[in-house]
Amino acid sequence: MKKFIYAITPFCIYSFFVLLFYYVADYLAPTHNMELAGYLFALFYLFHALIGVFVLGFIFGKITQKRFASKKLIHSLWLAVFTFVVIFIIGGLDGIFSQMQFRSHQTTIDDFIFGISHPDTHYFAIGTFCSFFLGELHEYFILKKKQKEEDGIK
Repeated sequence: MKKFIYAITPFCIYSFFVLLFYYVADYLAPTHNMELAGYLFALFYLFHALIGVFVLGFIFGKITQKRFASKKLIHSLWLAVFTFVVIFIIGGLDGIFSQMQFRSHQTTIDDFIFGISHPDTHYFAIGTFCSFFLGELHEYFILKKKQKEEDGIK
């Protein structure tokens, strides 16, 4: 368990910042300055949709596999499923944050379901899953090749 937490820590830090930015862009900024909220939201989607989902997902997949160093491919798949679930939950919280600005902090499960059913949430979750898993596979085969070279088998 300690090894799992050590391996997934960089992704959890990234997820925290995504969640924080959702909160600022969807709730905090619109309640105080609507023009700033539009710019923040555009910046967030540009960063998260293009860079965060694919590039950072791949990089965090490589980092996680390198830190976890599992010899079984099923562990990589489970870690990728974990990232999918985390990003999916964050997408649900995005629905809550976007509705909080209109309801003065009264939220329901419908707001969470609204966030989960949004197409952007599906795009972010599936994109993160795929890129994270590809990063893990890339690092898995690199580590396997290095292990064969160390064992003297080519």
